Amino acid sequence: MDKITSYENHLCQYFRGIEIRQDPDSEHLSRAHTYLYHLLQLTHHLDLNRHHEAHRKISWKNFSLFINPFSSEPSLTNSGIFQINSYDATMDILDFMINNRNKAEETKKFYEKQVEKEDNLLKNVQKQFNLTDILINRRIKKSEIIQCCQRLLNERQYFLNLLTKCRLKIDKNYNLAQNGTISIPWDWSFARDETF
Repeated sequence: MDKITSYENHLCQYFRGIEIRQDPDSEHLSRAHTYLYHLLQLTHHLDLNRHHEAHRKISWKNFSLFINPFSSEPSLTNSGIFQINSYDATMDILDFMINNRNKAEETKKFYEKQVEKEDNLLKNVQKQFNLTDILINRRIKKSEIIQCCQRLLNERQYFLNLLTKCRLKIDKNYNLAQNGTISIPWDWSFARDETF
């Protein structure tokens, strides 16, 4: 773990203040040795490119970097984090980051607004339906959770008696768990042949 911290610090110094973090929407959690290998390789490759504008001139404070061994090319995550791995060409990584700084800031701001909107809607659904708990499948997009909550609130009169005092989970399928949690798909329908 000390090695991981050391290499992460080295990358933070290279990019002048960037934050190394996990993407909150990612389904991927890499094992420590895989992650360490990518950190080691990236550190070495970036050290060979200290002449690049990304290192020499620009501060990366308030930006974030996600080292994801499963990513296929440099990209931005839905939360505005730069996503790279050690198999990406170093110049492609650096050029991508330089060219997408503004987009990263915009994406991060939009994501933060979506997080706040989702939180407010989940609290509102819990209050309006008097739920004992409300859970979500973290692999579902924020926009889909928001859409589901808004539809539940719009159709409150139909489901109030059914959901009062329940544990509700917004998921991908309908389910009734042994602990009493009712799961509904985020895109639930109100068709006659498909109801809660």
